[in-house]
Amino acid sequence: MYFQIVFTLFLSILCETPNVETSTPCSRDDKELSNVDKLAGDNDYKLEVDVVIDGQYIPGKKYIITLSSSGSTRKAFRGFIIAALKERSSFGEEPIGEFTLINEQQTKYLEYCENYVTHLHTGLKYEVKVYWTAPPVGSGCVLIRGTVKENSQNWFKDDGQLTRKLCEIPPSVQPLIKNSQIKPCCACTRANYMVTF
Repeated sequence: MYFQIVFTLFLSILCETPNVETSTPCSRDDKELSNVDKLAGDNDYKLEVDVVIDGQYIPGKKYIITLSSSGSTRKAFRGFIIAALKERSSFGEEPIGEFTLINEQQTKYLEYCENYVTHLHTGLKYEVKVYWTAPPVGSGCVLIRGTVKENSQNWFKDDGQLTRKLCEIPPSVQPLIKNSQIKPCCACTRANYMVTF
């Protein structure tokens, strides 16, 4: 009888213990570079967001984010991390919006952090593209941030063109933009004209 009471008490305590979730916090620092300080600047690497008007995003719209070199000579990199973070957050780095992979042979979600995108392999890359869906109305400003790993000694993070600030288009303008057909300018090829007098 005594054993049965102790066993029942043990089971009731076990069942009432809250389920504690253990997870690793998201970090945009490359684990392989933990002993090497990041270098200052962006070393001509840049993040670009397609069809953004005056640094403003439309809530819920899907954008293409490109990480590449911006110098006159294309530079290769081996690793990267791209994140979209709330500009103002009381929780540290708080992801916002949602990434979707374009090239699954080159990119993957960061382990434990599905809203961060990183490299699948350390082979040379000249450009990486991912989809990012902007957050819902009322989300405020977003910082798209990049970390680039050139090799085991050189890496860059957040400086210069490795950070893009995007703010939500004001609510009063959103209906006008959603109803209009905004298309990117395509006037980038040669044009021939014939003029008659």
